[in-house]
Amino acid sequence: MHPAWVGELAARSCSRAGSVRSSLNLSRLMVSVMSSLNPVERASARAFPLQKPKHPTACYAVHGAADPGLMPRLTGMFAKRGVVPARWHAAVSADGRELTVDIQVPGLVPAAAAQIAAAMRQIWGVHAVLMSEKVGA
Repeated sequence: MHPAWVGELAARSCSRAGSVRSSLNLSRLMVSVMSSLNPVERASARAFPLQKPKHPTACYAVHGAADPGLMPRLTGMFAKRGVVPARWHAAVSADGRELTVDIQVPGLVPAAAAQIAAAMRQIWGVHAVLMSEKVGA
């Protein structure tokens, strides 16, 4: 066996992909969550399954150097807080020197959103961070 293959996982066959067992576990989880709610909460959860978040969407526009390490450093700001951005768009300027990243994160508490913006401003290679909040939509 080649040393590079040591510890590598074997590929699953297509017949096992998306097994019924995983969907059953998800349905059991939903049943346990729903059963832990009181009757009023249960009715509300069924009637309004997709409610708007309590907090607005934090929108960031980050301008910086077109450096290969900039986006991973920006991603780290969210990863260490356990937050996954809903939208992430990056573009390099025509001359290849500037990188603009637009990020949207729904449901962040405004104080946490401001703290993340302040932390992004301290990242090497970041020239400016603009932050706004989007309510609704």
